[in-house]
Amino acid sequence: MNQKVKDFYQKIQLDEESKKRIHDEIIKNAESKKPKGNMPAEWRVVAACLLMALAIPTVTYAGVKTIAEVKTIHPFRVSVELPGNQEQERKYVHVETDFGKEYKLEKNTEIIENDNGELVEVPAEQSEYEKGMYSYWHKDGFSAGKDFFYELIYVESGEDRTVNLYDNVNRKEMTVNDHRAVFMTAGTIQGTRYDDKEDLDYVNELYIFYDEYNYIVKFCGMKKLGEKGLVSLAKKISIKEVSKEKADDYVESGVEFGGYRAEEYVEMPKKKAVAPVVKQGEKVNYDGMEFQVIKVSVSDSVKGSRKYMDRENVSKKLYDRKGKLYKYTREKLKTGDGDRKPVKEVTGTEEVQPKWVSITMKVKGKKKTNQMCLPSISFLEKRDGEYYHVYYDGDYNRPSRIEDAFMDLMPCYFRETVGGSSFWIQHLDKGEEKIYHFAYLMDEDFVDRAYLEIGYGPEECSTYIPLNN
Repeated sequence: MNQKVKDFYQKIQLDEESKKRIHDEIIKNAESKKPKGNMPAEWRVVAACLLMALAIPTVTYAGVKTIAEVKTIHPFRVSVELPGNQEQERKYVHVETDFGKEYKLEKNTEIIENDNGELVEVPAEQSEYEKGMYSYWHKDGFSAGKDFFYELIYVESGEDRTVNLYDNVNRKEMTVNDHRAVFMTAGTIQGTRYDDKEDLDYVNELYIFYDEYNYIVKFCGMKKLGEKGLVSLAKKISIKEVSKEKADDYVESGVEFGGYRAEEYVEMPKKKAVAPVVKQGEKVNYDGMEFQVIKVSVSDSVKGSRKYMDRENVSKKLYDRKGKLYKYTREKLKTGDGDRKPVKEVTGTEEVQPKWVSITMKVKGKKKTNQMCLPSISFLEKRDGEYYHVYYDGDYNRPSRIEDAFMDLMPCYFRETVGGSSFWIQHLDKGEEKIYHFAYLMDEDFVDRAYLEIGYGPEECSTYIPLNN
């Protein structure tokens, strides 16, 4: 799964049953679709992952019937009317592109094992949602923030329909390639001081309306690309009518926009934890291994830990020259309906001291071969003798240097690491016993609710160990 899509999915504040319900949709539809970035999901389930935001101006293309109309209902919502076009003749088109040597078209492929047991790259089968989508990577890499994709959308015959779309800002009507167009930004946090976090999110959108062919060309680019960059790329295409055999793939508007309805945000009930909770020092058996937490310490400093940090996720901007963790400003968020209010907006700030939570743990292998992965963190609260999950990200916004180290809930430091992609992995032989030292970064007010989760399968197979006895 595309990592940005995966990150977004992991942050969705839903119960496990709901997450499972949309998981198949994400796998099916988002593997090749570039994500919309930081688009919230509390108030819309499948729609948050699949619905493509759209706003269309009311200007008309001279002499041609408009394929879509718009009515602005409230500040963040537009109502898009797609007429059925009962009398239209279906046309087929080809999009000519010239994005230069800086861009390369992403191949829609997958890796499979052939009859000889070799891994080979083959064309991937496209779902109906993926057809008509063309993704481009910039030569400077993902971090340059210049990647984009475009979609060819056909407005087909059928019944008239209206689509309500939410959380759109910065709408601007314009003309691109002598056709009416609209630019907008979708799904951003309003009022944040940390908007640089969204630089690599696909939040900028540009729609060009080719009424004479009954097609919409939608461009979607990373925020860092900006309006100017996205419009510049869009000006490098042209459309011409061709035979059916020579036509480009497209997605029909009924597939692109149909079937998904945004729901107003409703507070999610706290989910009850089903895994057992044991005290520090108790032995826990999982996957043929025995785990025992020997020591937990909480500090404002990373002193003594810098050599074996996860450099991919831990920034030196977290601490000073002596290893002291810097305080940071955490933003409080309010959730709106994406209609009269933005889905996410900042309502206040507070100064927070991050904590470095160090763990010493003994692990013993009981099988012939044992692969140990360091545990992740879960946040729980105890109420009436029962434990409930605490959502750690929905109410707050943090700078990238904090989120990168904290939000994946995995250790930032591992003294015994072998590095690379196996940063958290160790192997033990049968009867072998090892002591491991690792640490997590978290907000000071989350430490008392932090639990090690021993296990990486279904929750009922795991065990929780509190970091504060």
